[in-house]
Amino acid sequence: MSSWSHKSTPVARGVAVAAVTGACLASAGALGAETYVQPQLDLRAEGNDNFDLLPNGTPDGDIYGFIADARALIGIATPRSETTLRPRLRLQEYPDRDDLERIEGFLDLRSRYEWERAEFLLIGRYSQQDTFNTETLSGEFDPLDPNYSGNADVRRSLVGETRQRLELNPTFKYELTERITAGAGLR
Repeated sequence: MSSWSHKSTPVARGVAVAAVTGACLASAGALGAETYVQPQLDLRAEGNDNFDLLPNGTPDGDIYGFIADARALIGIATPRSETTLRPRLRLQEYPDRDDLERIEGFLDLRSRYEWERAEFLLIGRYSQQDTFNTETLSGEFDPLDPNYSGNADVRRSLVGETRQRLELNPTFKYELTERITAGAGLR
């Protein structure tokens, strides 16, 4: 039997606080705003015969694990703006591997505001993840950021290492005329 890693507790608290804050902001929205909360829970068992991706494999490469992925899509929309917040916790338990982070946390944000001739878009994401999972992309389509190409920060994985990643992408566009638009963005 294993216990939860004590170093993971701040991640869980941070994602939980962000989720509660997002839910409060979404529910306390302006009059006429549409708010929604869409929870999702995925449970699965996984088996792998070469978990470490060694060229010839090893007899100890066969492992089995259990994964619970809990997320919520929280949003608020008005005629001029929309904000979506997606907190996510991933709990993974591999009985034969103690070197993997058991709790991983993610927080995605997409916020857009429109004026008559201008638009502001902010896309942000935070993740604290085991290095093994940062190196193996899921291939999952992200509706909050369709242009997201995954983790481009590929380095040598160290067993038991955790990576934190923060991305903010603000973009502002202004229509000078009907045919000319000027804009700027940061990454």
